[in-house]
Amino acid sequence: MLLPLFLSLNLMVCGDVLWGANGVTKTRVLGFLLVVFVGMLGMPVFADDAGRGGGEGGAALEMLQDRVRQAYRELRYEDAARLAQEALDAPPMQATGYSGFTANLLDLARALIGWGYVEEAIARLDEAQRLTNASTVTGELEIAEVHAVRATALVRLQQWPAALEEIERAGAIWQRHLPPDHMDRGRYALERGEILLRLKRFGEAEVAARDALAIYESAVEPKWRGTEDAARNLSWRKEYGRLLGYGYSIALLIDSMIGQGRGADADREFLSLLTSVYYAHKSSYFPDEILFIRRYAGVYHRLGRPENVEIFFRDAFKYWSENNLLGHHEAIDLTIDLGGLLIDTGKAGEARRLLNEALLRAEMARPQDPLQISALLKVLARATADQPEVSAAFRERAREYAPADDSVADRKHIADLVAEGDRLMARAAIAAAEERYRAALERDARAGVPDPGQRISILLGLARSALARKNVPACERYVLEAEKLYEEKNIRDEELYIGIRVAKARLLLARGDFDGAGMILGMALARPDAFGSGDSPGAGILSIFEGMLDSLVQQGSLIEAARQAVTNMSMRTTPGNAGTIAASGQYFRKYVPLLLRANDAASNGSDNGEFFLSAFNVLQWVQASALTDAIASAAQRQGVGVSAAAAQRELDDILNEIAALDREIDRLMADSSVPPAQKVVDVEKMREQRDFQSGFIPGLRSRISSVTQGYDPDPAFAPVPFDEIVPLLKRDEALLAITIYDDYEAGKERVAVIAIQGGAGGRARYALSALDLGEGDVGSRLRLLVRQMRCSAALADPDCAAVIAGCSPSSRGADDGDLCRDWAEAARPPFDFAAAAALYDLLIPAELRAHVAGRKLLISPDPDLMGLPFHLLLTAPLPAGLAGAEASRKAPWLFQSHPSITILPTISSLRDLREADRRPPAPKALVGFGDPVIGVGGTVDCTKTFQQVALRGLPQQAEALLSSLNSGGTPTVDVEIVRAQASLPDSRCELEAIAGLFPKPGDTSLFLGAEATEAQVKALNHTGALKQYRILHFATHAVVAGELGASNGEAGLILTPPARGTIDDDGLLTTSEIARLRLNADLVVLSACNTAAGNDRGSEALGGLAQAFFAAGARSLMVSHWPVSSPAAVDLTTRSFAALAANPATDRGEALVLAMRGALQAADSEATAHPSWWGAFVLVGNGAR
Repeated sequence: MLLPLFLSLNLMVCGDVLWGANGVTKTRVLGFLLVVFVGMLGMPVFADDAGRGGGEGGAALEMLQDRVRQAYRELRYEDAARLAQEALDAPPMQATGYSGFTANLLDLARALIGWGYVEEAIARLDEAQRLTNASTVTGELEIAEVHAVRATALVRLQQWPAALEEIERAGAIWQRHLPPDHMDRGRYALERGEILLRLKRFGEAEVAARDALAIYESAVEPKWRGTEDAARNLSWRKEYGRLLGYGYSIALLIDSMIGQGRGADADREFLSLLTSVYYAHKSSYFPDEILFIRRYAGVYHRLGRPENVEIFFRDAFKYWSENNLLGHHEAIDLTIDLGGLLIDTGKAGEARRLLNEALLRAEMARPQDPLQISALLKVLARATADQPEVSAAFRERAREYAPADDSVADRKHIADLVAEGDRLMARAAIAAAEERYRAALERDARAGVPDPGQRISILLGLARSALARKNVPACERYVLEAEKLYEEKNIRDEELYIGIRVAKARLLLARGDFDGAGMILGMALARPDAFGSGDSPGAGILSIFEGMLDSLVQQGSLIEAARQAVTNMSMRTTPGNAGTIAASGQYFRKYVPLLLRANDAASNGSDNGEFFLSAFNVLQWVQASALTDAIASAAQRQGVGVSAAAAQRELDDILNEIAALDREIDRLMADSSVPPAQKVVDVEKMREQRDFQSGFIPGLRSRISSVTQGYDPDPAFAPVPFDEIVPLLKRDEALLAITIYDDYEAGKERVAVIAIQGGAGGRARYALSALDLGEGDVGSRLRLLVRQMRCSAALADPDCAAVIAGCSPSSRGADDGDLCRDWAEAARPPFDFAAAAALYDLLIPAELRAHVAGRKLLISPDPDLMGLPFHLLLTAPLPAGLAGAEASRKAPWLFQSHPSITILPTISSLRDLREADRRPPAPKALVGFGDPVIGVGGTVDCTKTFQQVALRGLPQQAEALLSSLNSGGTPTVDVEIVRAQASLPDSRCELEAIAGLFPKPGDTSLFLGAEATEAQVKALNHTGALKQYRILHFATHAVVAGELGASNGEAGLILTPPARGTIDDDGLLTTSEIARLRLNADLVVLSACNTAAGNDRGSEALGGLAQAFFAAGARSLMVSHWPVSSPAAVDLTTRSFAALAANPATDRGEALVLAMRGALQAADSEATAHPSWWGAFVLVGNGAR
């Protein structure tokens, strides 16, 4: 009767329970999980005896109905539906009357729901309802059954209020005709409670759970209850069925108590009982084991015990896999759950593999479930966040499968808008965040089924944005509306409750009512479940603590606020709290200036003060990124013994090959133009390659572990203590660490800078500066200055379309591409000297300048400042009356005041890079690749003035087509698009001139023209020859992801393409292929365009080519901030190497500064004196020799 609905509900609640509590994007969990074990439950779910005929025909019908039942239990829903229809058409059925016919119609409806044809099932239920004779008790019970199955269908569609109405109609009939202790009464209470739980009516759900528990508890024999061993040996099927209801009653009760903030009581009173039921289910071989594992995992997660959830999910997944059932709706839902959990625990690679396989099954299924496919695609978008183009494609496909006019999909769009608004708020992009919240509010008003909890989330977001704009009345209006809705709808949701309390406290703080705010936060903190039950804090307690910190700051209790910040930071960096750490960047930025101010008060500015050391550690958390991990991993790898290093190189190569295949699969799955059937074929080929490579991994890991101790190829991030950083700095060096924070409550953009002197007794000083955010321009003033300065220097960067009128990334092409690419024709607005001077005052405050004066600068900037060319800051305003080339030559540039300026990716990377520099240097000087055979041919006379004026980069736009699949089935970049890029004949001159500076025979190797191929690079790497060079130089074009069209999903370097592209050589050396190289390079020179950029123009700075080369083992990189003119690249790189050759004591950072000084002094025109010519390059990493 009710079991299909019951199972469906539990899956859905489990999904929301798992992912809703931590604010992570909610996974849509569908369907009902099977009625395989219906017979155990002692209830007539399929057609009853009234539907069975007599005689020979009746026996045949009986056999047919048994086959329906068997097919259903074996999950063959399509067969069950076909057989049920055959039974309906059988002559004996036509003679049984309406009652038997209706029962078989219900069998068909259940099968159709299981198969996925929910609307068709509802049509059959409408027919059954019309046929049912309600004049007898039997007729009424059949009407109840119709309502129950209809509720199952509505749950499958996630139409919760309508499902509740149907199940209550069924319950009213059963309560009239069944005794109080009847099992169906228990099931009714359970199913109603599960729907109430989904509607967040937790108090009513608890009442229903206790009603069900009272019925089932009396039916389950006490001999095993609470005893694990007895539960494992339980075999009596009828009692097992009662045990199922007993277990679900406990799970429902725990979840309803958690929702009301009584999770600790639920844990103490009921979790051990639930565990005993779990072990009983583990002893079975029926699919109810899978459902119960998922439900059990949901309870554990809600109770703050995430460490066990993955184990439970893997148990369930193993069952589906071993029984070849991974294509079923329920197994795909489980994969969505498991994938989300793996992403949150840092296992996105495994999540992608599982989710892509599930997506193939879901797309091949008939019928398709659009909402389930949309859910898969959304989780895949999260899993591929490191591939922005692929992630965006998955999100777009998700929108195609879940149109906005679908009420369920619309609610998900609302949730997505709220989540995006929250992310924008964390970055202080207030206007954009508010726009998302308002769009969500409009969607909520149009939604067919209102969700009060979701509306409260929207209102709280609007309250935050209003407070950020200092619109206190609007904030109050939103908070009061949220509070009223919470009470009116009798919602008992701990997360929403704490959110409302914190919002109300912030409102009172804005009004200066510190006592009232403190009282509200104290009440929230006193909630029984505020701290959770696990080792990692939940979002609620962190939110309360942030509110308490704000209260202390606004009251002027600086020391207490700093102590609260240290507490908050320690909670946010708990090892099991990975998802919270990832979202904590803005909070960490907020802590740095607070802790430094507190250090002034408590320790008189000492660099040994408790709060200074905490601020130093927090700043490192702000900077932590994938680049940090790449440098640390490379340092670990290169520090092991020779035999282990060889094995590790081989293992890394295999892992990188596997990662590359996984990315190709991701791109293929995100491509909506490829038919699912073709995807199956292509993915299977790539999977075979992957499995072949994976077979070598265990042996290699065994070899590594046998010769190493304490080696971790994937080290977890941890801040480097201050007293370990100081000795790494040389006596003529100074480290500047900078972070920025948008303090929208105070209307300030705050900058915190720590300056550390090198040498014995080196000391640290720090300073704070601020910029008014201004009305209507919240969070943008400092970044706007950065952009103005950078774009006035870059000129030809397509991201600076406002600088070159008519040129934009989207419009580059036949009409205006020449304007973007032609150096001679590009407009040259004057450099923004005023912005450069203003940024110097903000980022290097006056009180620190004497501390770093005359020293080599290592600048470790905030991630948001990675795109700033620090060497172009002005140490004083430009003298009046200067303009054009004279202004550039006489401007007080920062690089004129310091021997060198090097960008340090993070503070912590200094240790890894300096330790790597202690290794023996490579024996040979230089290997270079340039002048690829691309574009229209041509040569230049290297003895004459350079004539080539093309920009390196800004690729020719063409329709990107996938080349023919190679033998392995992997798509490559279209080599014809690569071949169409502009030629760079003068890059030959650059490399030949540099090679001439190293006269020792055999000390240099150049691969030019037809020899400058991807295959040549890989061949040198394979033989170990690439590791023999101290300098690796690429003089060619560089592209970011997607710049050659849809087929290049990664950044890369363009080399001579082959006649036909293959996976090993398509003319584009990508970031994943670069990361597989093994280098011992002191310096990698990328004299191309935008080589400091990430995989796309909006991605993490220094995240693309730079990250790949650091992962390969480079210790420093010379890269460009913007598209650079080819003669300018030749000029700067040759000057740099000439400086190195002229004086062996010159380090890499000094050489670049000397090159810039020389180029500026030699400038003979306004074009060559402009910073766009000589200021594009920056040294990243270890600038010391």
